[in-house]
Amino acid sequence: MLKSIKSDFFLISLFLTIGVITFFGLIISFVLFNLELHNTEKFIIQKNLAISNYIEGYFQKFLVVLNTLSEIDEVKNPNTEEAKQKVLEKFKKIEDFDKDINYIYAGYEDGGLLINGYEPPIGFDPRVRPWYVEAKVNAPSVSKGIPYKEIKTGEWLISMSKAIYFNDKISGVISIDTSLDKINMLINKTDEKFKSLYSYIVKDGIIIFHPNKEFLFKKLSQLIKKDVKFLPPSGKFSYNFQNQAKVAYYRNLPTVGWTVVTIVDKKEILFNIFKNISFSFILVIIVSVILGAWVSSFAGKKIITPLLNLKENVIKITNGELCEKVKYPENEIGVISEEIEKITHTELYKKNLELLKLNKRLKEMSIRDKLTSLYNRHKMDEELKKRIMIGNVMEICFPF
Repeated sequence: MLKSIKSDFFLISLFLTIGVITFFGLIISFVLFNLELHNTEKFIIQKNLAISNYIEGYFQKFLVVLNTLSEIDEVKNPNTEEAKQKVLEKFKKIEDFDKDINYIYAGYEDGGLLINGYEPPIGFDPRVRPWYVEAKVNAPSVSKGIPYKEIKTGEWLISMSKAIYFNDKISGVISIDTSLDKINMLINKTDEKFKSLYSYIVKDGIIIFHPNKEFLFKKLSQLIKKDVKFLPPSGKFSYNFQNQAKVAYYRNLPTVGWTVVTIVDKKEILFNIFKNISFSFILVIIVSVILGAWVSSFAGKKIITPLLNLKENVIKITNGELCEKVKYPENEIGVISEEIEKITHTELYKKNLELLKLNKRLKEMSIRDKLTSLYNRHKMDEELKKRIMIGNVMEICFPF
């Protein structure tokens, strides 16, 4: 059975469209995957950098305040009630000016404490508190942000403290506290792009800040089952935590001696990437189908239809019929049509027509007599034989 050129062309167009979709789809998917991965990485790095800059700026002002207050004589050695009152007034003005400061206070080697609006519990000794001990260890530098639980309220605070000197000896420690929850609210706002994104802070391998307080003061290496050195000053690492693959970006903060780690679930990264790729891939499919349909329609009008018309005319010519006048495109199909029309006007074509007519006449003459139009003798003999055979079979007697 002969195949139709239409069906062949349809199959070719179909396979071509599928091939175009597959080829360009794979290329676009590969390019977009790498581009989306790069953009995602860049986004998280920028997020980590923004948080790092914010934290450094947030605590930098506290460093300025501590360095300034530590040089004031009344703060170094408040040996009179008047000096103590002046120190408390200075603390109050700074607290009123900067709402990020929860408390400014000073503890001294004699066990004394200067603080506004706070009544320490009985037996309170500032010299054994973490902020005091850390400041003496880091003297003369400022201590690098120590989180601790306030003994009376149970509130988690971050303290930055600095040893103060009088007569070249440590006379006490001045400290500034800010709320851990306040920092958490500022740096761990829900991200619209990545719901799983959050940040935590590590100091000397210990988590000192985390939105989930259960992880405070725990070793990072024990939680993630991986030893991270945080070298170079900024970088990337991955780990599994609670059956979730995580991607983490970190940055060291020299001002406070911390490392800010920003993490996001790997599956959410891949989901967002594939979501964006699928949209582009669907767009490629739609464009390819429209383009394929247009090419098929255009080719049908310009190639398939003229070929089918040419086929019909060739069949008519071979049967000796007159062919219809059809306008063909000005290409090879048109040239073939013109050549076929030329053939119809040649002697050979005319001879063929004459032979066809003669064949018809001979066929007629073999049956009827030319003069009488009656059946000829040969035909009559055939008819008589047929009658005799029928009579013999049916036992009929024919009168002559």
